[in-house]
Amino acid sequence: MKKKIALFLCLVLSTATYSYGQSLNDIIRYNSESPQGDARFMAMGGAFGALGGNLSGMSQNPAGSSVFLYTEFGVTAQLTNQNIQTSYFSNTQDSSTDRFQIPQFGGVFVMENTASDWSKVAFGFNIQRVQDFNQTFRAIGTNPNTGLDQYFLSYASGNRLSELELRNGENIGEAYADIGEVYGFGTQQAFLGYQGYMINPVSYTDNNESYVSNAQYNSLNHDYLVSRSGFHRKYTFNFSAAYKNRFHLGLNINSHQVDFEERNDLEERGYTSDSGVEFAKFTNDLSSLGRGISFELGAIALYKDLRIGWSYQSPTWFTFVDEEQQRLEVDYYLNNDDTLYTEIVEPRVINGYPQYNLRLPSRMTLSLAYIIKGRGLISADFGTQNPQNTRYNDENFPNLGSLNDRIKNDFVRGNFLRLGSEIRLNEQISLRAGYRSSSAIQRSVRQQNQSYSLGFGYDMGDSAVNVALVKRERHTQQGLYSSGLTDPIQLQTAPLQVLASYVFRL
Repeated sequence: MKKKIALFLCLVLSTATYSYGQSLNDIIRYNSESPQGDARFMAMGGAFGALGGNLSGMSQNPAGSSVFLYTEFGVTAQLTNQNIQTSYFSNTQDSSTDRFQIPQFGGVFVMENTASDWSKVAFGFNIQRVQDFNQTFRAIGTNPNTGLDQYFLSYASGNRLSELELRNGENIGEAYADIGEVYGFGTQQAFLGYQGYMINPVSYTDNNESYVSNAQYNSLNHDYLVSRSGFHRKYTFNFSAAYKNRFHLGLNINSHQVDFEERNDLEERGYTSDSGVEFAKFTNDLSSLGRGISFELGAIALYKDLRIGWSYQSPTWFTFVDEEQQRLEVDYYLNNDDTLYTEIVEPRVINGYPQYNLRLPSRMTLSLAYIIKGRGLISADFGTQNPQNTRYNDENFPNLGSLNDRIKNDFVRGNFLRLGSEIRLNEQISLRAGYRSSSAIQRSVRQQNQSYSLGFGYDMGDSAVNVALVKRERHTQQGLYSSGLTDPIQLQTAPLQVLASYVFRL
């Protein structure tokens, strides 16, 4: 497969419109509050900010590692049944997938210090999934207003026809790659629409810069299929110390890894009898690789049976590299010809976009827990994060300043609440329950995101087995494309997770 890396400045400037659609979806994806972790953590709704003594909780409040009594290691397995309901112009579709994974592995080394008021020191590490991007869904509906032609027309205006024509001896792939290098992403989209007979020039002259649709319709039937895979993984390196076993302070240094892939296909039908287009299918393959860093500060104070926790998660500074590959298939008629032709515009060229920086906002969490001696505990976390503070570095992308402004307009501050409880039936068996609720971060989405969880643990002294069942519900929306055809799809995801963790102590 021929590969061209489009790194010219003109491409950088022209990808701003492309970035609108993809980047706003990125904001939703990376800012969504969705705690992952071991079975005990998940069974209690992730409410460990004031408790400590848990490997996944340590990744949120670093002071929690010095609460451990012993050196400990743990690993978690998870089975997820992902149910997604989509709504597109009031038509709903349901899909379901199953997935097995290992979302967490970590350990903590605890050292007692009897010669100082700093009575304990702990070092820990934890590898944990922050987000799981694996999902497949379909949106089917009748769009009463807009078709795929509008996507290509939105990019075509202002491009000379001579820029969209094939030169002598040039094939589709060579022209698409050269256009990307010289003119950028927007002209590539106009090229696809023109070569695929979706749009026509107003006049067939080299300096023509105006275009019209080759499609005629009153409404259109859309079938939009999305398949995603990947993850956001967090590697945590922890240090914590306890002062007289009453006050715990901690620090996390985190490394982040994002691997995201998406394939989306839109099939369009329902044109009128006088339309020059009969059928269209547009395919995009996207991939995004990111690396990032962040840190956390945390504290836990103990007063009798009450524990108070505080943690601050710094902004996460990411560097991303994106790639995309495209294909357009169109069934069409030529003027005064009843023969139906098929045009497949498949450049087989990978667009590689320049590296860019993304800063996700900081997060603050306050926590409270009450220990019921010999019987169990209850705990709560309350946190806040403002996605409006998400920023794209516009040093190399001058036009991304307007995208940052759009982030402020489209997103709102998000708050979350986590509640957890644990009842000890005896020294070995514990029952757990949890609840989590977070507000929507998109202005256009009003529903809360929430989850309910149950679990139990069996402690054998030098090891323990924990099991959790988690049911979630999350509401989001996304546009079909970033320009022209931007009608939204409403998504309601409802994953059911079964987790099992094994912990052993030294």
